[in-house]
Amino acid sequence: MSTVTGHIQLDSTAGLTATISSTTDGIEKFVYLNITNISNKNAGYTLYYTDTDSSFDDTGNKVILKSGILQALDTIILNSDDIPGNGTLGGDAVDGILKLELGNYSAAIHASWVYEEVVATSTTVTKYFTPTSFVSSNYRYASEVDAGGGNVDVVSSSVTYMTQFVLPVGAKLTEVMVWASSADSMKVVGNSIANNSYTTLETGVANTAITLTESAAAAGKYVTVEFDPDNIADEIYGGYYIYTL
Repeated sequence: MSTVTGHIQLDSTAGLTATISSTTDGIEKFVYLNITNISNKNAGYTLYYTDTDSSFDDTGNKVILKSGILQALDTIILNSDDIPGNGTLGGDAVDGILKLELGNYSAAIHASWVYEEVVATSTTVTKYFTPTSFVSSNYRYASEVDAGGGNVDVVSSSVTYMTQFVLPVGAKLTEVMVWASSADSMKVVGNSIANNSYTTLETGVANTAITLTESAAAAGKYVTVEFDPDNIADEIYGGYYIYTL
């Protein structure tokens, strides 16, 4: 976590505008904003908040945070608790824009803000398939386990062999790998426990990692990995899948 202090310039025609936005590597937590009238002229003010999708021309989208008369040498202090969403921006919360409208543009205004940048962290988890994890799509051609359990033999090239797993809610599947005696076709499929529909997430071949860029896993969803042999001499050795939390 790092704390950053900055200054915001006053626009002579539109007032003070401060944009607080997400960073690519984490979120920003707004701490406070100080606005000081450093002149000897009083200024009526209204401090607004809106999300980045709203327009300041639409009065209904404005959230008035503070308003009044900013007298000479007075300071407006805006804390994170004054911001909708408790000042936490990024993630599930919206980014925000703060705007100070002044009734007296000749007043000299100094503004400073502080936010903490919270770097997002993730955990990478690797899980493994054993040879017997794979079952045939046709019971007449069930896979056979070799002595010692080091592989399963493909009995027919007219069926696929599949294994399935459930991701934790919120996890993102990033990679799937299956080792086999031949670089046969592979498919990674998304399923739901509520019906028999499915969505192809990615395709590839055995012995080469399949990279995925999927959204966070939802409740009631699971993944199927399909191995499509092209020869009855093919063997499946096992594999792995990787996800991040």
